Amino acid sequence: MNKKEVLLLMFMGQSNMAGRGNAKEAPGLIEGAGYEYRAVTAPDCLSPLSEPFGEKENNENGVTEPGMKTGSMVSAFVNACYLETGIPIVGVSCSKGGSSIAEWLPDTPYYRDAVRRMKRCEEWLLGHGYRIKRKDMVWCQGCTDGDLHTPPAVYKAQTEKFLQSYCQECGLSKCFLIQIGNHRDDETLYVPIQQAQTALAEENENIILVSSLFKTFAERGLMKDEYHYCQKGYNLAGEEAGKNTGKYMTADLSSPEITDGKDSRADGMASANQGERQKGEGFVIKFLSLLRKSKRLICYGKIPFMKIPALPVHTLLSGSAPGTATGHRPLSGGSASPIVFSSAQIRAHAQTGSFRVPR
Repeated sequence: MNKKEVLLLMFMGQSNMAGRGNAKEAPGLIEGAGYEYRAVTAPDCLSPLSEPFGEKENNENGVTEPGMKTGSMVSAFVNACYLETGIPIVGVSCSKGGSSIAEWLPDTPYYRDAVRRMKRCEEWLLGHGYRIKRKDMVWCQGCTDGDLHTPPAVYKAQTEKFLQSYCQECGLSKCFLIQIGNHRDDETLYVPIQQAQTALAEENENIILVSSLFKTFAERGLMKDEYHYCQKGYNLAGEEAGKNTGKYMTADLSSPEITDGKDSRADGMASANQGERQKGEGFVIKFLSLLRKSKRLICYGKIPFMKIPALPVHTLLSGSAPGTATGHRPLSGGSASPIVFSSAQIRAHAQTGSFRVPR
C-alpha cells in the first residue's frame, strides 16, 4: 500500500457522535491507523487522532459546542476499521449535540460548515501528495427528533434529502449509519426514529447501517444519563461500527454483523451490487458465502483458468468478470465443487490484484 493512501471520513451527527464519555477510558490509537484533520483550528497539517475527538473544532458560524466533547467512539471506530482495511483514516469532526435533522438540511449553517470542512480536508490532502482511496461519512443523529416527536415520515424525508445533497456535493461514496439507541427512561420514545433509520438503509444504496448496538445499552447499564453513554458503551459501538464499515469497504458484499440479533442491511440497493451478475468472457464464479467465523470465502462454479486477473474485490465476488480461458478446472461428480479462499488470500488479492485458484 502507498504510504500516502488514506480514507477520508467525516464523523457527523449529534451528541452521541460528538461523545459525552471519558477520554481517559477510550482506547489508544493503533500506530498508523489514522489522523485527525482539524479544519477549524489546524487546517495546515494532520494532527494526531485522540480523544476527545474534535474537542476544539468549534466554528461560531456553524458547528460549535465548546467544552462539550469529552470522549467519543471515534478512536475505537478507527482502530477497528483500520484492522479490516489496512488503510489509515483521516477523520474530520463535525458533530453538534442536540441538533435536529432540520438543522442539517442544505443551506443551513451546519450543512455549509460540514461542506467546508470536508472540502478543506480534501484540498489539503491532495495538495500534499496523498491519494484518497475513498471518501465517506459516518452519521449518528436522531435523539433530538425523537424528543421533538418529529413524525417518522418527515424525519426520513429530511434525512434522505440531507444525505443525498451532502454526499453529492462533497463526492462521498457512502453514509455509514450508526442507529440511535433508546431513551434510558422511556424505551419506546425513540423507536419511530429507529424504524425510519432502518427504512432509510433498506431503501437507499448509499446508506449502510453498520451498528444498532446503542439500542442494547439501556438494559445493560451502559448509559450515563437519559441520552448518553459511558465510555465503555462508546468503545463497544465504535468497535462494531468500524469493523463493519471496514468489512464493507474491503469486500462490499459481507453483511454487517448487527448486534441486536437482526441483519439490517438492505437486500436491494444497499447490497452494493450483491445481486448483480456482470457479463464477462471466460468464466463465471458464483459468490456463495463469506463465513464470519472462519473468514473464508467459499465459491462454487467453473474456473476455466488458474489465475484471475486484477479486479476489484467487490467485482470478483459479485459474480463474473472478463478473462481469458487458459484451461479448465474439473468439477467432481458433475457438480460444482467448492473453492475456498482464506482471508489472507482475499487480502493478498487486494494488495497484488489476483487470486491464485488452488489446483
